Amino acid sequence: MSIRFIAMAALLGLAGCAVSTDYDPYVAAVENQLQTRSHQTRQIEGTDYDRLVTAVIGTLQDYHFRIVDIDPDLGTITAYQMSGYDRRTRHGRRTELTVLIRERGEGRYSVRMNMSTGMEVENRAELYRQFFTALDRKLHYRGQV
Repeated sequence: MSIRFIAMAALLGLAGCAVSTDYDPYVAAVENQLQTRSHQTRQIEGTDYDRLVTAVIGTLQDYHFRIVDIDPDLGTITAYQMSGYDRRTRHGRRTELTVLIRERGEGRYSVRMNMSTGMEVENRAELYRQFFTALDRKLHYRGQV
């Protein structure tokens, strides 16, 4: 009886080890990062660096972000926005973001925006889409003046 029990336990143990290889957490994490990065990044053409930086700053200010730092050598702009601020408790939600601008050739730039609220990285595609749509409008509007 005990031999049967041991044999049955061994078979169940082996059956439990037969894990599907369809899901790999590392691959899933990388795919999730790539998807998030695709929402965060846009290629901008037909402008110069100073005009692009000015348009990014203007777009951030249109969304009520306060500019913290601009580093033209690194191509970074950092900003934050407070929402739901309660003066009595002095608490609110702080959304921080960094915009990275990289030159990819003559008049071609890669613009990537990372945004987080508290300890959570914002990965909602709609937030990034709104920012880049507003940035495109600002660049085209400035181009026609």
